[in-house]
Amino acid sequence: MDLQKEIDNPIERRRFMRFDIPLNIKFKEPEAASDFSSGTTINFSRHGFCFESDGPPLQKSSTVELRVQVPGKEIFVPITGHIVWIQNLNNRFIAGVQIRDMNREAKSDILEYCYDTWLDTVRKRQMNSEVIDH
Repeated sequence: MDLQKEIDNPIERRRFMRFDIPLNIKFKEPEAASDFSSGTTINFSRHGFCFESDGPPLQKSSTVELRVQVPGKEIFVPITGHIVWIQNLNNRFIAGVQIRDMNREAKSDILEYCYDTWLDTVRKRQMNSEVIDH
């Protein structure tokens, strides 16, 4: 599937729910001698996430070292990921990452935070809907 089709209909291939959540990340290609660049996640799921950055662009199909900040904590946990797709937008890029290796406990903490945030949003929408209906 080409990039435009994936952007137009990204749900088609997803097996796991993605949660829209902004998390701080750092990334670099494993062979790069440079420092980590920074970015922010757009969404996160069990097997991958999407992030945006104005750092140096990555290459599709490359392996990347990432660090993601655990919500509510000042620690960044390491992730090894595979770049599945890239979209360049002026001086920024958006990348889809398949998680290859990540600490299970940290992943669980992040997904629990994402789920709780999503659930709060759903409950607020329901409460607002009930207020409008009455």
